Amino acid sequence: MGDLNGGPDSPSIREGLGAVEKSRGKKFDDRELVTMMDDTEEGSYRYQGEWDKYDQFVVSGSLLNGDGFSSVTGVSLFSADFMLEDDEKFGGRKPMRTYNGYIYQNGFSDHLPILLFIEF
Repeated sequence: MGDLNGGPDSPSIREGLGAVEKSRGKKFDDRELVTMMDDTEEGSYRYQGEWDKYDQFVVSGSLLNGDGFSSVTGVSLFSADFMLEDDEKFGGRKPMRTYNGYIYQNGFSDHLPILLFIEF
């Protein structure tokens, strides 16, 4: 999990990790890596007015198959209003950063948190 500096379909995820899309909709091999953010419409990071999915979860197929003691039931983006500010340059809303250069803005981060739901 984390800021992987590339979207779910970037070469670093597909080729480097060998991760496949969750939306493929089949039973996965237990050792197969699966991206969780590919079928979400939301992004967690905004650059020049465009949302990107740089923050991701990559899980093993066994977690999705529910063969063990737990299974992944979903992912979501946490975008509470207090974490956002108006984007005056590009329109819309963007995450409220802690710092903008050397200027402290009393914000949270330039990325929004992502949530992974696991059922035990």
